[in-house]
Amino acid sequence: MSESGQRAERARAILAAAGIDAVVTAAGQQGEIASVRADHAALPAIAAQATAIRGLGFRYVALDIGAEPESASD
Repeated sequence: MSESGQRAERARAILAAAGIDAVVTAAGQQGEIASVRADHAALPAIAAQATAIRGLGFRYVALDIGAEPESASD
C-alpha cells in the first residue's frame, strides 16, 4: 500500500473511532487531499475530526456528502 493509501486508512480509522461510517481515499496529484465519502448527516462529526486528519499529512479534507459509504467501490 502506498504512503498516501496508508494515511487514508489511518484517517478512516480516526473517523471510525469517532463513530463515523465513511470511506476515505487520498486524492490529488501528491495524495494531499483526504477525500471523505459519507452520509450528509455525518458532516458535523467529520468536521470535528478534520484537524486530526490534517495531522496525518493531508493538506485538505474534502467531503463527498452525497454518497453512502457502503456503495463506494474503493
